[in-house]
Amino acid sequence: MKENKKKKYLLTRFGGIGDIAPVMAVARYLKKQGHSVDLALREDQHGQKQIDFLQNSDCCDNAINFKEYGPSKARVVPFAHGLIDVRGIYKNYDEVIDYMYIVERNNTCNTSYKNKPSDEWKNHRNSNWVNWYDLHFAWANIDPTSVPDEDKRPVFVLSDEEKRQVEKIKAGRGKIITINPYASSLTRTWYQAEKLIPEILKQEPKATIFYWKPDKGVWSCFTKEGVSQYLPQLKSSVRASMCVVGASDLYIGADTGFTHIAEGLGVKHIAIYSSVPWWTRAKYYKNQIHVDKGPHTFSLTLGDPLRVEEGYAKLSAKEKKILSLHSSGMGIDQAASLMNTTEEGIAMELESIKTKVAACERIQSKSLTSVSVKEILELSMKTIKGSIK
Repeated sequence: MKENKKKKYLLTRFGGIGDIAPVMAVARYLKKQGHSVDLALREDQHGQKQIDFLQNSDCCDNAINFKEYGPSKARVVPFAHGLIDVRGIYKNYDEVIDYMYIVERNNTCNTSYKNKPSDEWKNHRNSNWVNWYDLHFAWANIDPTSVPDEDKRPVFVLSDEEKRQVEKIKAGRGKIITINPYASSLTRTWYQAEKLIPEILKQEPKATIFYWKPDKGVWSCFTKEGVSQYLPQLKSSVRASMCVVGASDLYIGADTGFTHIAEGLGVKHIAIYSSVPWWTRAKYYKNQIHVDKGPHTFSLTLGDPLRVEEGYAKLSAKEKKILSLHSSGMGIDQAASLMNTTEEGIAMELESIKTKVAACERIQSKSLTSVSVKEILELSMKTIKGSIK
């Protein structure tokens, strides 16, 4: 730190589960230096509050919930008389560090026409080849090299009640393996994961496998005897999921939120990477086994840009022309005239082209297609048998 003066900090991050891990690390470090720190974290559209992950943690003085509100999607926090724009509380702090876009739009000039929206490298150049813990410390004006490695890892804490819940989950079971292959984008989701379940049970017939079902928002529990649903005895679904992970002998997930939860709970885990190099997230982790085959697109979009490019290449010359006219902003009447068709006809063709391109976003990313069930199975068995430390 450049100054010894004790300050009051506000750190904000309107992001997903994984995004809170490095913010918590910075907050904890600032607290160690004697500063006062408040954290403002997102409540998503489903009502999930990221501040729930901070329970029992000493990383901050106050946890503030903020969400998007109204047609303008203003980011608001609770106030004595209702809700107030989060910027309305900035005056209460010596330093405010907003970590929004530290990864998503951390570029040199996002208004330049030369920085094309689909050019992922330009959109993420400042964070492509930097570990995100180091980057988060740097944004707080802290020299990352001055921070010990052990301070660049997440720390999550279970309450005594939650520890009892963990013991209940473990009771009478063999090895517990938890799987959540879903990420916030299809680019980073490993589609083959469910096929892993019967293969694990063949190798470990006494095992119990918890598998996350995002469409239902529940953990399914697989054993050789059949399938059941895990019914947590906790009010918070977030904390209940933390107990499942905490009870696990092994957690398997995509590069997303709960791999960081597993690390923070000291649980051995396999993380399958796709759009970013593994070390940009987990360089300082002790409990992670990474699977990273690339190619890296640095994409946080719905689908793999490489798949979209493949789809675009398969369009006919006419289809590419129509798409080009649409992208240029040309009026539909003029475009129809140029293409010797009617306005209704070109509108129908354009919708068909958009559907073709959108379908490519649903194809599994190139980096994850090459990750086989057999490979993850073998890695899992070696890990739970202790041959991988």
